[in-house]
Amino acid sequence: MMPGTTFLPKAGTLGTTIAMIIGALIMVVIAFSYSYMIPKCPKAGGEFTFARACFGDNHAFVCGWFLALAYVANVPMNCTALGLMTRKLFFGVFQFGKLYQVAGYDIWLGEILLSLAVLTLITYFSIHGVKKAGWIQTVMAVSLASAFAIIVVSAIFSPVTSWSNLSPFWGPMRAATNRDVLQGVLAIVAVAPWAYVGFDTIPQTAEEFNFPVKKVNFIMIVAIAFGCAVYSCNNLVTAAASPDWTDFIQKHDWAVGAAVEALMGKPGLIVLGIAISCAILTGILGFLTATSRLLFSMGRDGFIPAWFADVHPRYQTPHKAIIFCLVVSAFGPFFGRTALGWFVDMSAIGGAIGFGYTCASCLATIRQRNELEQHRRMATWALLGIVFSLGFCVLLLVPGLPGCLGTPSYIMLLVWSLMGAIFYLIYGNTKRKTMHNQKTDEIAILMAAGLGSRMKPLTDTTAKPLVQVRGTPLIETVLAALKRRGVKDIYIVTGYKAEQFEPLTAKYENVHLVHNAEYATKNNINSVAVVADKMREHDCFICEADLYVSNPGLLARDFDSSGYLGKMVSGFSSDWVFETENGRITRVGKCGTDCYNMVGVSYFRQPDAAMIADAVSSYVLDPDWAQKFWDDVVDVLVKKELSLVVYPIDDLDIVECDTVEDLKRLEAQLLSH
Repeated sequence: MMPGTTFLPKAGTLGTTIAMIIGALIMVVIAFSYSYMIPKCPKAGGEFTFARACFGDNHAFVCGWFLALAYVANVPMNCTALGLMTRKLFFGVFQFGKLYQVAGYDIWLGEILLSLAVLTLITYFSIHGVKKAGWIQTVMAVSLASAFAIIVVSAIFSPVTSWSNLSPFWGPMRAATNRDVLQGVLAIVAVAPWAYVGFDTIPQTAEEFNFPVKKVNFIMIVAIAFGCAVYSCNNLVTAAASPDWTDFIQKHDWAVGAAVEALMGKPGLIVLGIAISCAILTGILGFLTATSRLLFSMGRDGFIPAWFADVHPRYQTPHKAIIFCLVVSAFGPFFGRTALGWFVDMSAIGGAIGFGYTCASCLATIRQRNELEQHRRMATWALLGIVFSLGFCVLLLVPGLPGCLGTPSYIMLLVWSLMGAIFYLIYGNTKRKTMHNQKTDEIAILMAAGLGSRMKPLTDTTAKPLVQVRGTPLIETVLAALKRRGVKDIYIVTGYKAEQFEPLTAKYENVHLVHNAEYATKNNINSVAVVADKMREHDCFICEADLYVSNPGLLARDFDSSGYLGKMVSGFSSDWVFETENGRITRVGKCGTDCYNMVGVSYFRQPDAAMIADAVSSYVLDPDWAQKFWDDVVDVLVKKELSLVVYPIDDLDIVECDTVEDLKRLEAQLLSH
């Protein structure tokens, strides 16, 4: 709704196009950091989660608080756009029951009811999960792209269109105010965090989307490029409709609609209405989903009331956070677009802060993982992203610079900041300390009883977990990761060549050996059964011991839900896999297509660990289960009451070594990296 009347007066046709392209290129640079961080922190919360993992709670709260502003401000603004559009398309059919004015904007009862009805409907779909919402988003996105293409092509071939109409290229007020070209361009570049906010909502649903994380970067770049094309073409179409576009945009409240009608007639206006309706609805749904997932993550981590982290028992969505967003957004239509515009203007600061923290987290993660040589180019992009994000803040906050916020937006930004500070001091800090004090001690169980038959002849003399890679036994790479996390007690379940593990108890003071006497006749369900009593009282890791963990900091992450670590594999896999729906595991078993593969590490909160311990203790008594895996028990439970998620990891973070060929392949991969 805003291109034409908002951007053209600042920089003209050419200046606006250049500014939009510059803004898009900056967003692409920033998007690289998102594509790096999402696999490292694949949790709801996105930028908030990144900041907490790299810089701690204080930075995470600042990032989350201002990012929530950037997201939630766009929901009511999109709702009110529906009323404005109907004024032109449907002759103001919803302009009935005039109530009052806010900052010169008329507030109509009919438009309020329209906004609330649409918002309620979208909330319904959002609660029903990303699968249903994603289907709606896809239909809307295709419709938007198709309608946009029709408008652009029709405008190009319209007899009314003339390239000469695009003049003046640098803005109508250039001579009167003597602003230079750079100022006009920078004034639009400054609002790029607002204009392009949306691509960054992808990581908010990182626990729910069901596609390879490698596609994330491509999806974000396509979204940014499409946004740039829509903004630029809307401005050019608006200018092309009249020999004097400077006068044209002053005469029309909705300049884009008036321009399309002039170029294409009523049919063009209908097509534009379809395009804008799709853009508005996808915007509401996308920002509602992103805001609710951010609040869910902050509630789950104790920064705001835990009420926000409640998950719907059927749809597995943060329904209370979604309803909260509905209630807050419902106030928007009562204030009108002018007042909401002040709120949206300052939301660009929230976007810039989120972008900056993501890029800083990317750079910090690369340094922490000692991957600077391997990811030098990514580190460069991250550093540039930090510089650009700081530049946005400077342009928006420093008086006198292009893009500086107006006085109402400044006041609202100050109020929002004070609210955040008070909220954090009174509630957030106390709540997180309470949660930390109540946290149960963690233990780990390492499965090391197997015969290692597939790794003969190495296992003729050495237990498989003790086979070395680069001079380090496989099991000690797992122990190093658990030690870095600070796990209280580690229980190694031994069987074959049990005596070879005894030196580990002297080397690691918190390592204990538990012998599985039936290792040769029963499968690993029995290994879990012999330590079931340990699992009932603690949060618990269960790990295969024949793993090579190349990233010892991998297990230091936050595990807010029970689940498995997994690698996304495209195509068919004959290995153990996880099938998921709405971010939750629905099947654990052999064989699958385009799904996460098991890597041998799982984490269970105490209630879930106790549930598994009880079930294993029962099933192991059944002779038909003697040759089953303990994961088969989990498969039974996830189909009933056990809720698990997948924590995605990179290919080389954890490598399971079952055969001599696996060892050789691992050595080659490590050498190449």
